[in-house]
Amino acid sequence: MIWFLIATILAIVLSGCAIFQNITGPHEGQYIYTRKTTYLGAAVRVVPIWIDKNFGESDKIAMDDAIDAWNYALNGFMVLQVVDTQFDMEIPKLVERVKSNGWLFMKIDSNNPMIPTNDKGYWTIGFVERLGGNHLYLVRDRLENESIFGVTLHEIGHLLGASHRGDRLMHPHFGHARFRCIDMRTIERVADYNHLPMDRLNYCLDTDGHVVSDGDIDPIICPN
Repeated sequence: MIWFLIATILAIVLSGCAIFQNITGPHEGQYIYTRKTTYLGAAVRVVPIWIDKNFGESDKIAMDDAIDAWNYALNGFMVLQVVDTQFDMEIPKLVERVKSNGWLFMKIDSNNPMIPTNDKGYWTIGFVERLGGNHLYLVRDRLENESIFGVTLHEIGHLLGASHRGDRLMHPHFGHARFRCIDMRTIERVADYNHLPMDRLNYCLDTDGHVVSDGDIDPIICPN
């Protein structure tokens, strides 16, 4: 039997979500990042990050790549810094997280009761507790290995204050093509939220003139 049933995965958060949809994605296209002069002054904020020890090494590499992409985009005005990849809910580390206003990247599975639910048949794959928050959760048993980078990139956008806007990284539907880099509209939202100079930040642009969009897919509205 041939299945044409579309399996859609929704990551609902209090302030944003990432959705995987099993539809032929937008054209990949080619893209480059802008290259603004690197800011050499003191960072407005340094964000320490603790990563759950239960993530596999390949997951940690993908998350590190997402962090590196954001550091390039933020261009020194903010710095995301991994301080521990073996976080195991230790009390001293939790205290330090609170004191430093840092972030936790946590691995959970699909039977975790804290996962947001809905009645539309979608699955949560990743979420943050609030816009501009401190906790990022990946529902690992619902994620393909190659999706870790894109979902992490999207959810970091929420931690940095970007809600669902545009048809690229912060679109509410996850897709590998649109979640591959940090676009201008996303960095505009982050710059506005964190009071950073937009003209000094980096973002990606297509080089083939193709605009990634999903005009043929009905949008799903998630809480903002």
